[in-house]
Amino acid sequence: GGSILLLNTEARALTLSWCRKIIGDRYSYTFTGDHTGERLPDVEITALPEGYVLYDDSNGDKTRLLRFRKPVEGKSTIIPLSLEYSWMQDDFATMILDDEYNSLTCMQVTVNGCPADLYLSVSKKTSIRHHYLLWMDEDSGIFFYLNTRLPAEETIAVAESIHIVK
Repeated sequence: GGSILLLNTEARALTLSWCRKIIGDRYSYTFTGDHTGERLPDVEITALPEGYVLYDDSNGDKTRLLRFRKPVEGKSTIIPLSLEYSWMQDDFATMILDDEYNSLTCMQVTVNGCPADLYLSVSKKTSIRHHYLLWMDEDSGIFFYLNTRLPAEETIAVAESIHIVK
């Protein structure tokens, strides 16, 4: 049983009260379990790429959203990066779409030893690429969702540099 949980992400996820479902063109992550009532801890990102600055920190009842941006010199373009995280709890879900505007591919990776799903979304109209990385820190019971325009390797490096501030 332990080998199955170690090697099979979906079996492991089910025992940890979260599940990824593919419903048509949607990838849905849903959670079951009681929220502890504790405030979400702060996090620190130690490998934020150069030039990115925090411009929004939204702390809600169930989630926290940190949004960063990197201005492109001489242009009005801003390259976004965001991190959303929450306790695993009932009535919380995250969804990623594969639709007529974007093509989506998914691969399994690890973040600090935790199984993770890395999605690449490419806009069919503009060819803009986004990476979405979703994982759960098993020790803390926190679900993370990182959205970047960075290459896959850099997206994973940013994720691995995220630490809970105690």
